[in-house]
Amino acid sequence: MRIHMILFTIIIERADVASVEKSKRRSRQIEQKINDVKSKYTFI
Repeated sequence: MRIHMILFTIIIERADVASVEKSKRRSRQIEQKINDVKSKYTFI
């Protein structure tokens, strides 16, 4: 029973790290889009 819990927590931790990385990447992309739009409108 204990081994199953350990494996389960390891799998959950890896999933958390992956989702955190994915959300960081997504927020960077959104930031980039916002900056692109800002620069587009400042040139006009």
